[in-house]
Amino acid sequence: MSHILSALDTPSFSSHLSSIKTLNGTNFEELNETLLVVLVILCMMIMHLSMDKTIKNYLAAWVDTGASIHVINSLHGFKSKRRPYDGEVAVYMGNGEKALVEFIGVVNLPLASGGVLVLDDVVYVSSLRRSLISISKLDSSGFGFHFGNKRFVLYSGSREIASSALCDGLYKLDLDPNYPSSHNVFATIGSKRVNDEFSSMLWHISRERMERLTRNGILDSLNFSDFQTCVDCVKGKLTRARKKGATQSEGLLEIIHTDICGPFTPSTLGGYKYFITFIDDFSRYGYIFLIHEKSEALDMFKIYKAEIELKQEKKIKIVRSDQGGEFYGRYGEAEQIPGPFAKFLQECGVDAQYTMPGNPNKMESLKGEIAHSWTCKSVPKTPFELWCGHKPSLSHFQIWGCPTEVRPYDPSLKKLNLRSVSGYVVGYADKSKGYKFYRPSYSMRIVKSKRAVFLEGDSVNEVVQPNRFAFEEERVVIPVPPSLESTVSLPLAKHVDEAIPIVIESMDNNNVWDLVDLPNGCRPIGCKWVFKTKKDSTGKIERYKVRLVAKGFSQKEGIDYKETFSPVSSKDSFRIVMALVAHFDFELHQMDVKTAFLNGDLTKDVYMLQPDGFQVSGKEHMVCKLKKSIYGLKQASRQWYLKFDNVVTSFGFKENLVDHCIYLKISGSKIIFLVLYVDDILLASNDLGLLRETKRFLFDNFEMKDLGEASFVLGIEIHRDRSRGILGLSQKSYISRVLERFNMSTCSAGDAPVVKGDKLSKLQCPQNDLERNEMKKIPYASAVGSLMFQSDPGMDHWRAANKVLRYLQRTKDFMLTYRRSDLLEVVGYADADYAGCADDLKSTSGYVFMLAGGAISWKSVKQTLTASSTMQAEYVACYEATLQAVWLRNFISRLEIVDSISKPLTIYNDNSAAVCFSKNNKRSSGSKHMHIKYLVVREKILELQTSIIHIATEEMIA
Repeated sequence: MSHILSALDTPSFSSHLSSIKTLNGTNFEELNETLLVVLVILCMMIMHLSMDKTIKNYLAAWVDTGASIHVINSLHGFKSKRRPYDGEVAVYMGNGEKALVEFIGVVNLPLASGGVLVLDDVVYVSSLRRSLISISKLDSSGFGFHFGNKRFVLYSGSREIASSALCDGLYKLDLDPNYPSSHNVFATIGSKRVNDEFSSMLWHISRERMERLTRNGILDSLNFSDFQTCVDCVKGKLTRARKKGATQSEGLLEIIHTDICGPFTPSTLGGYKYFITFIDDFSRYGYIFLIHEKSEALDMFKIYKAEIELKQEKKIKIVRSDQGGEFYGRYGEAEQIPGPFAKFLQECGVDAQYTMPGNPNKMESLKGEIAHSWTCKSVPKTPFELWCGHKPSLSHFQIWGCPTEVRPYDPSLKKLNLRSVSGYVVGYADKSKGYKFYRPSYSMRIVKSKRAVFLEGDSVNEVVQPNRFAFEEERVVIPVPPSLESTVSLPLAKHVDEAIPIVIESMDNNNVWDLVDLPNGCRPIGCKWVFKTKKDSTGKIERYKVRLVAKGFSQKEGIDYKETFSPVSSKDSFRIVMALVAHFDFELHQMDVKTAFLNGDLTKDVYMLQPDGFQVSGKEHMVCKLKKSIYGLKQASRQWYLKFDNVVTSFGFKENLVDHCIYLKISGSKIIFLVLYVDDILLASNDLGLLRETKRFLFDNFEMKDLGEASFVLGIEIHRDRSRGILGLSQKSYISRVLERFNMSTCSAGDAPVVKGDKLSKLQCPQNDLERNEMKKIPYASAVGSLMFQSDPGMDHWRAANKVLRYLQRTKDFMLTYRRSDLLEVVGYADADYAGCADDLKSTSGYVFMLAGGAISWKSVKQTLTASSTMQAEYVACYEATLQAVWLRNFISRLEIVDSISKPLTIYNDNSAAVCFSKNNKRSSGSKHMHIKYLVVREKILELQTSIIHIATEEMIA
């Protein structure tokens, strides 16, 4: 209280009191001055109590043997901090509650004993009542500790650095409120020192160079006693010993070294694959230019020459390089002929010097300067000082990859908009004061700005593998057990115990088997329990599924079964029905058949062992004679389909002869479609009464589950806006799972899956065992799901697959959209990529068919023949499209709802020669050798089933 009262007797307080008396122009002179003093004292006491509470929270930490991480409830003492990554956004308490993580970083804890405890990976949670220090984290960081006699002691080596007594059942670690002062620093293993930060900012230069910069006054004085060798530096810069180079020049621009490095993969955001360097021999000051091809070397040299000769007011005397074609020239029949670069040097009077082939020591020296161009050994000055005439300032240097909150220039920014975006430092602005920042989640990923907050202590390479100490519920993966015994120790054991009796009861109700003695000469098949989790569109577990599955692999054809084929509705049929639902605004509902295969009737005797754990007491020697098909039998799916087909056709449904899993029922003006996919059923109807009647019929004949309006079918999300007549199909959840499977869920988005010039061939396959062993570590076959390059893929193929995944990252929120239109008709587009295969020069056919504004069918396939012309390649593409058009026409006509399908189905093509050839019998030298099967295109045109029409190339969408 005394320090508050003493503050009243100051000039500042008197001025504040005067301002209060005239607040807002009101005269408070008549107000008792004593009352004003009391009000001010109360305000100051409230502020003091608030600050005192914050400081007290910070001045105590509690040692916790049950905590797996350090958790702090105050921002005091944070040396550096960052925002949490995905998977680090929450921590879970002992009572199961979740607390949000606001920051993660390095904290300096000033100990009451006089030392400073530096803790890594400390989590800041403002809602936490107490700060907790994890014993397990201290142990992994190299500290020792002892518990005994109601006292905790912390050791650094053999030295005691802190102690605490038992308080409220926990050990309270007291901290020093007078920090910072002359404290000893006890750093945990892995904590970053000042030396490491300067090394990162200066691109990992050596200790000797840092000492030289310190002596020259460019760097502040640093303590090198604990300087440790950087492992990353050793891995990136360890080279063989080099021979001494030629005599060094005596002035600027006397000798300029140049070299090209590359190609580098992947290329930069701008598509650059090489960089060219120009380094002055005397000062070691260098320039670097990014280039797409080596042929750009001369253009870069002209820019470099004009700039430095104007700046230094001198002329370049010698340019030294290797004898590469970009510098010296190309080889002719007898010798190497000087090229444009060499001729330009002659015209400018610059002496060209070249290293001898096979003697790369001088050029190795040049390449080494790229990573070490900081100080000159012969002259005690930095390259910058020799070049510019004054010492450099490092005040603006930042660690490459340092996370930042940057505020780019945006004139459209509103008052309540966020002022900054997250990014990473990747360089310095060329022509202005500022930095370059990389923003992975924005279309304009590189931005320049001067206004930024640098969250030092973390770099971009730490983003790849963060410490995932906390997991969101939807990310927890529950393992699927392989057997009944293995469920005992798993989280879903409770659900399994509840589900198995229900399955057994369902089998009893369906009269699936009878217990009989095994006939002579018969061999029973085994069975096992299979456990699965069914998830919704967001990946959350919807329900647990348990099935008894027969070991059908031991069945013999002709004895245990005859036929196994069972039809399944195609994705093209599904999309056509969705397009019609959008156009006609049908009701769309979904149902699920419980234990669908148990409804199938067997025509062959099959004997099975009793399920594990459910043998009938006293009848353990008997076997199950199956009367119904169960999962796992080779004929199970076929028997279920036959049973379902008999039931629904008896209710008035007609089977579509083109796709046997699509059914139609018409009752006057009422119509309903039924789509069957194994045990999933979709019902689409223009009449809600007919829809309900169909549901009741299905419930009467099968054990069903009504899922209501369809929203997630076959891994596809269905979104509807019925007021606008729009239906969208999305596979975002599936794409997200694929990206997460290949550790690309946070990758930067790609603009296109394939760009012009991308070519894959067998020449890019591994050429030796070392490359093949490297490719075995890469899941290329899983990512592509294709056989084209699966047998022997190379890194170029994997990079191409990655480009597709990055494109999916950008477009995962896109949907296949159908909408109500004035004219409902099917339109096709056919195109070809002539001689696109680099290995055999074969072409690729492609087509897409549209209905109700969206694609319903598409295909891209390599042609079996080698086309001799673009006309032939395009005509073969029309052939592929014609076959699909006939199928679509036959299928849609049996739906009896699209009137325009009776007209010839239009196929657009952008090759006029192919269009002309499809309409007449004229033979030419380019078509005489064409196989007779391709003439089906003309036949279908004459039958008025299809029509090939020319379209401009810019309007072609195939």
